[in-house]
Amino acid sequence: MPRSQSPLASPPVHDDCLAAANDAVALARLRGGTTYAVVAQQRRLPANPAALFAAGGHKRMLVWQGGDWLLCCGESLSASVSGPGRAVALAGIRSDLQHRCCCHGPDAATLPILALACSFEPRAPGPSAWGQDLPGAELRLPRIAYQRCGNAHGRVIASCKVHGDDKPQDIASNLQELLTHGPAESAPPPRHDRSRWQPLSEQDFCAVVAEAASLVHHGALRKVVLARAHDVDWHGDHASAPLLSALRQQADSASTVYWYDLEGGASFIGTTPELLFALNGNQLHSMALAGSRPRGQTSSEDRRLARELVSSTKERKEHNLVVEHIARALDGRVSQLAIPAAPVVRKLPTMQHLHSPMSATLLRPDPCDLLSQLHPTPAVCGLPSPLAADYIRRQEGLHRGLYSGVLGWLSPGQARMVVPLRGGIICGPRARLFAGAGIVETSQPEAEAAEVESKLALMRGVLGDK
Repeated sequence: MPRSQSPLASPPVHDDCLAAANDAVALARLRGGTTYAVVAQQRRLPANPAALFAAGGHKRMLVWQGGDWLLCCGESLSASVSGPGRAVALAGIRSDLQHRCCCHGPDAATLPILALACSFEPRAPGPSAWGQDLPGAELRLPRIAYQRCGNAHGRVIASCKVHGDDKPQDIASNLQELLTHGPAESAPPPRHDRSRWQPLSEQDFCAVVAEAASLVHHGALRKVVLARAHDVDWHGDHASAPLLSALRQQADSASTVYWYDLEGGASFIGTTPELLFALNGNQLHSMALAGSRPRGQTSSEDRRLARELVSSTKERKEHNLVVEHIARALDGRVSQLAIPAAPVVRKLPTMQHLHSPMSATLLRPDPCDLLSQLHPTPAVCGLPSPLAADYIRRQEGLHRGLYSGVLGWLSPGQARMVVPLRGGIICGPRARLFAGAGIVETSQPEAEAAEVESKLALMRGVLGDK
């Protein structure tokens, strides 16, 4: 029996499917190896992607900010790299892939769209709560992607792997099937391995904070960001729609709700206020987001905490280190770098932060180069970055994986990358949540532990773990 149509399906564009198939088969015969047929179709898409997400099978990535969102489902290609120089390797993979893609449909020049996920560390974290073999970085060409850019304007993008002996009509039919019905794959059942879940206790975290603050005081580090994990036995509603709704309620209009499927039926989900960079042509947007206070229980308490945040020498130093890092990283790569004279307070449902939006004109737009220069920022790692990363690896006692790494997408002329914070791994009845705090010489262990608890409160609320 034929599959039912996906939500909001509309008739596919046969000519574009056949043109992409013909071009991809011809290119495969000319070059040898695998090519890819990619077709886009304009479609009105809803403000809330929950229905499409639920029908999306597995290997999904969702990034959702305000009225804009991108949902990638399945994969026609997945390429993994780990270790130092991963951004250079990703650039080479991306370039080769773009030369093997034959793209048709509206705005074909902005195709293909690729999903990107990078771990905090360049090396793979190894067997852990993240699964058996999470790579240092993974680039995917989705089987189907839904992209909404505000005001219901959107498009659906399908891709197929092509070989030289394939029949163009068969490829075109596969593309039309994807555009009409969406992906057919179902998600695998969760597999649980509790032996991999070994978080720090709060007492251990406080001890490491005290040691780190001493190292900063004596000049061995300028700053280091330490994270801890919190495990939840979660027996709530595991359906994606209520989880997405709960995450959306915890995000302001500038925050990004994210969901990334891992192996074994697990997923990494959350909401993050931190944009690493957005690229549109040669126009770049980034931000410094560092320095924190919880939200107050009353309006007067909230204002008092905001005043404390702005006047705190410790928080301003943390923030300024991030501003300086981004400015140095972009030096020689941009013109007209705009940085506000002072940060503003950005209020989120459970936290408030010092925030400095930044913009510039790139001399040579290259998202992989930006990735290598900007990540990890001092807001999630520390300074000097190599020393801070080494200290985190030796003393933190957990695998960060995608937490404080990078999630996003890139296409010719455009890219958007966020740093996934305020999130956790969900797998069946178990969840592991992550949060961290920046440590400088004046940091107090109990205060930093309290800050981490405040940040964990968001995801604990999403999962109903009060």
